[in-house]
Amino acid sequence: MRWASLAALALALLALNAGLVGFVHWSGLDSAPVDVQTRALYELRLQRLGAEQDRRKVVFIGDSLIRGANLVESEGEAWAERTLPARFGARLEALHPGRFEVLNLGINGLLPRDADRIVADVLLAAPALLVLNVTPRSFAADFDSEQESSARPFLHEDEGRPALQSVGAALGRGLRRLLPILRYRDLLQFHYLGKTPADAVEALVVDALAGPADEEDDLLEREILPLMKAARRYNSVAVGPGHLQAKHLASLLARLQAPGAPPALLLGLAEDVEALGDQLDLKHYRAQSVALRALVRGQIPAPGRVRFVEVGAKEVDGEYADHIHLTAAGYDLLAARLLREAGPLLEAHARD
Repeated sequence: MRWASLAALALALLALNAGLVGFVHWSGLDSAPVDVQTRALYELRLQRLGAEQDRRKVVFIGDSLIRGANLVESEGEAWAERTLPARFGARLEALHPGRFEVLNLGINGLLPRDADRIVADVLLAAPALLVLNVTPRSFAADFDSEQESSARPFLHEDEGRPALQSVGAALGRGLRRLLPILRYRDLLQFHYLGKTPADAVEALVVDALAGPADEEDDLLEREILPLMKAARRYNSVAVGPGHLQAKHLASLLARLQAPGAPPALLLGLAEDVEALGDQLDLKHYRAQSVALRALVRGQIPAPGRVRFVEVGAKEVDGEYADHIHLTAAGYDLLAARLLREAGPLLEAHARD
């Protein structure tokens, strides 16, 4: 009787896993952009690199500019189709039907240390092209310590770990591969809740306890305080070899230029920092932007397989949604600009 019960439980678990996997693939959730906040979800995103082997992969890596989540409010359910990677993919598909798949690995707040680790993992799948963004914001004072050097610490959980912990992590990964429900659970949570269930409940409780805010408090919380915080961060930027993130950026650039690495575009989009108002030290920010360009170009001797693409406000018709992100129209213009740079780098793959 006990064995029959165990067999029934196993069959029920298999059916649940099969149903969940089928729903995820049918709905397209496994290829939709999501802010990666757990190890399981990261592994699931990397799994897309091995899917559809007949289509070469173009991978976008970067912060919220790449993810494009600012479009959720303005574009509604269609927001994912209007991000920078999606618009690049649509234009690329029109030129080379069925040849490429574009993967959006944008993660809110991503830093050079994180990007370096993601690139190391992505290179194992031999993509056709990498596109990454760089920004002076990564060199703010609050990212210049080991404790704050990563936006997603789980990306680095294998670094310097004792052997026993590494074995435990490997067993965990094996279990997640064996039981898809452990991988897709996080995907469903973040697509439908935007956070874990515990965080969602906490947010609801906090909002309920706070009660209705008056118009002045709402304006202060939604607009004024974020701008003040952003201005302080920009004012603390110090681009240079002494900043902790400079070491990780150098490692990233060396990795991109290593023998056998695919072509890569580094995007440097001008930010609309004047929207931050008088609290921003504009002269300081402009000097740091120049320093970042010099730092990057100093480690990329000449345009070749790795190109630094600087894009000014005029090239996107000033289509800024805020001081960092673009509108849907702006992302489309930026996609067209990047595709002009990427075209020659992708020609060989298009002919394969």
